[in-house]
Amino acid sequence: MQELSSLPNVSKLIKRKLNDVNIYNADQLIEIGSREAFTKIKAAFPQSCIYFLFRLEGAVTDKKWYKLGKEKEKELVDYFKKYWD
Repeated sequence: MQELSSLPNVSKLIKRKLNDVNIYNADQLIEIGSREAFTKIKAAFPQSCIYFLFRLEGAVTDKKWYKLGKEKEKELVDYFKKYWD
């Protein structure tokens, strides 16, 4: 099993929050995906912002969050606005 911290964008804070919602390794995060993981984190930590979602998407797709591309960013912004804005 791959450590969460081995994925791009997974800082100590993100790892701790993922652990708090019962996501303990990279395989688990990749399996449930960025959106479901963010939904769990947002429920536990309501102040979590959209950049957290960007970081999770980058972790799942093995990219730095700022290299997701405009199309993916728009998709994530639309998703965030639909449920939390």
